[in-house]
Amino acid sequence: MTCTSLLDCRAAWPGSFFHRTNLNLPQTIESYCALLNVLVMFLKIKIGVLEMIDGSCCCGAVKFKLKTKPSVMGTCHCSRCRKAGASTIVFVKKEDLNWVAGKDKVATYQPGAPYKYGRCFCTICGSSLGEILSSEDSFPIAANALDSDISLTVQFHEFVSEKPCWYEICDDAPQSTGHPS
Repeated sequence: MTCTSLLDCRAAWPGSFFHRTNLNLPQTIESYCALLNVLVMFLKIKIGVLEMIDGSCCCGAVKFKLKTKPSVMGTCHCSRCRKAGASTIVFVKKEDLNWVAGKDKVATYQPGAPYKYGRCFCTICGSSLGEILSSEDSFPIAANALDSDISLTVQFHEFVSEKPCWYEICDDAPQSTGHPS
């Protein structure tokens, strides 16, 4: 018999965990699997099996961990990102960012028009941290702030029209004159 709900499992396996439990468990197999995946990840974090990605500023006042590997890495060649020292960025999910220390040591520089994205930095050493204080669900942080290897390579180049002549792009990642579409 195929179980599609907790009630089916109770009927199929009398005397099993599904039959004996009085817990308010999810009623579909999909929901039950999702709950189990969350519990497994929690246990891996608790016992240290799941490797978190460490990140910090230069002086160590700002420290954070990422639960999962960033999804994308890219390089912005605009003059503003180059001056901030954060040309290569990785995109992370807000839910994956865990602060260890120094969130109060992070400040944001908010530029004037036409730029709209603020850039965060450590108030002690000035290390660029990308948009680490963003309230968005996903946002870029400076790849140089990561201490752990993430095994990603650059997947795009943006604002290549602002790239200085002394910098040569040496990979085959797609290039765009603005933000990639």
